[in-house]
Amino acid sequence: DIGVTGVQTCALPILTDSQVSRAKNLLDSIARECEKDGDWPRMLAAIDSVRTAIPERASQYDAQRFVVMIGLAGQEEAGYAYGHRLAKEYANDMVTMRSLARAVLQSPYVQHRDLDFGMELAVAADTLAKGQDARAADTLALAWFSKGDRAKAVENGERAIRLEKDLRVRPQYEASMRKYRSAVPGPEPSKPRPGPGAPAGPDASGVPGGAAAGGAPE
Repeated sequence: DIGVTGVQTCALPILTDSQVSRAKNLLDSIARECEKDGDWPRMLAAIDSVRTAIPERASQYDAQRFVVMIGLAGQEEAGYAYGHRLAKEYANDMVTMRSLARAVLQSPYVQHRDLDFGMELAVAADTLAKGQDARAADTLALAWFSKGDRAKAVENGERAIRLEKDLRVRPQYEASMRKYRSAVPGPEPSKPRPGPGAPAGPDASGVPGGAAAGGAPE
């Protein structure tokens, strides 16, 4: 049984697919506690424990650890060093490279966005996808917009819309395109890291489906 108490020292059992939701609940619970006491290293330890228990999803939890480190945990130097190691380890994994890129470029609690690293990751993901993944194209568009190049942001954003066949998802890319055409190019704004007792928001990892939610950054 997966419990919150002692997560840093207990050996979690190997989880089946049916137990993954329990890992999600565990991380959600710990994230809420970290919001109260500011002990984000405990969140990192929890992610490590779940990663050990579900080695098949190691890349997902590695990406989550990265976004918490450079975001709410405030471990930017160590976090980016870790991110560079992940970029080498998962150099042939499009989804992970795309996830790392979005963590750098878009996670709200990241105070310092390494735009060169974000661009490197976004280009790698799009290259691995051979230009045929809508989310990778959208991520590359965001990277160019963050670096100040509206024309290339629009070019890749339009490609993302063309590639996306899911009519439920396409409006997200269309909304991004409206921003790329009209807003001042530059990095995504960051939110101040909340102090102990201040809620970090519905997703404490700072990314959709991220560490607190048990999913990988997109």
